[in-house]
Amino acid sequence: MKFTNGGAYNMMLSLNNMIQKFESKDVSSVILFGIMRNIRILSTELKEFEEIRQKLMQKYEIDEKHKNDEDLNDRIQKFESELSPITEEEIEVDIHHISYEFDKVQTVLEKIDIPISLQDIVFLQLICKQPEPSTKDE
Repeated sequence: MKFTNGGAYNMMLSLNNMIQKFESKDVSSVILFGIMRNIRILSTELKEFEEIRQKLMQKYEIDEKHKNDEDLNDRIQKFESELSPITEEEIEVDIHHISYEFDKVQTVLEKIDIPISLQDIVFLQLICKQPEPSTKDE
């Protein structure tokens, strides 16, 4: 599946956040496995992107130590300007699809009352088994 580096990075962050939310809940091991496996896949695919992002954060001193500096906004703009072309680069990611369709995942999440964002829903749909196309007899 094609992603931009930025899209894949956002998906990885979203999946990591879901794991944190699910830690204390009784979430299906199938769902947890799928999320964790995809985090590993995305981490591997984004290794170079993350290395460059970290170097740029150091270069422009974007960290807690410098968060109150007067020129922080200028440095953030320079950081984003330099990172942006790399963020838009496309990569191929071999997403692991779990054995559940999204309807089943949604039902599980509703039962344990875990609030998730629209972005989380989109990423969960991407890792779920796709429903079989219905065939209509005419």
